[in-house]
Amino acid sequence: MWFKARANSIQRRTFSSADRFEPPALVKEILAWNEQLRPLAPASVRDRLFLYKGRGGVTALTSSAVKHMIKPFCERHGLPRFSLVSIRPGVLASFYRASGDLRRVKAVANHAHLSTTVRYVQTPEVEAQHRTRIAALQQAFIGHIERDGSGNASGRCTAKPKSSGAAVPAGELVSMFGFGCKDPLAGTSPGTRPGELCTNFMGCFTCPNAIITPDPSTLARLLQARDHMRAAAAVLHPARWQAFYAPQLRILEEDILPRFSSLELAAAHSLVAQLPPLPDLR
Repeated sequence: MWFKARANSIQRRTFSSADRFEPPALVKEILAWNEQLRPLAPASVRDRLFLYKGRGGVTALTSSAVKHMIKPFCERHGLPRFSLVSIRPGVLASFYRASGDLRRVKAVANHAHLSTTVRYVQTPEVEAQHRTRIAALQQAFIGHIERDGSGNASGRCTAKPKSSGAAVPAGELVSMFGFGCKDPLAGTSPGTRPGELCTNFMGCFTCPNAIITPDPSTLARLLQARDHMRAAAAVLHPARWQAFYAPQLRILEEDILPRFSSLELAAAHSLVAQLPPLPDLR
């Protein structure tokens, strides 16, 4: 637990004390390194974590001192030049490229809002990854809507991803909240494997590959899903609600719906009553 001046709030994180690469183990290792230097340091800096012996004796490491050390450090290890302020965004962007999950990055960064996390991970590498994914989704979408006389998609997107021997049921695959899925066994969502039912299938609007159009009928289904999950919070067991539906509702309320204008949402709201009722959440 520590105070973050920029956020003007107490920050809390839980780390494993058994993992040798987690902060508790690294802090203990640094303290052990500095054990002999601490008595030689001025009393005013003996409680600092980073101590070192310089030309003027033992003192605490400062940001200005690190700036002078970065250039020879990079030359010695064959690294490109970097700055201290680039370390945190660089780590978060790398974690996002590996996980593809903004919510997990938000938790690691201890951010209060997803919009803050987005600003951290918007690097050229991530933007290139996004362009590649968007291009693939556009090809799949075009192949889905351009159909020939036989009913099969024409163009380059007729083949479904291979699955591990699992058969996909015939007909349209519609998830609980009324959103269709091309192949819930394809294993395209982060954390899933081909042949296993996608973990996002119960709430396909949370899928990173979802295409959500601003037409009123689609937004009406999103509003219906939001209201349905809000109502379920009053009747489901709290642990089950938190495990299954609370994360989906947060994505819907904090990330998806705010992307649409009040006029678009108002036009969709009048259509909610015309939608068929959703099944009870269990």
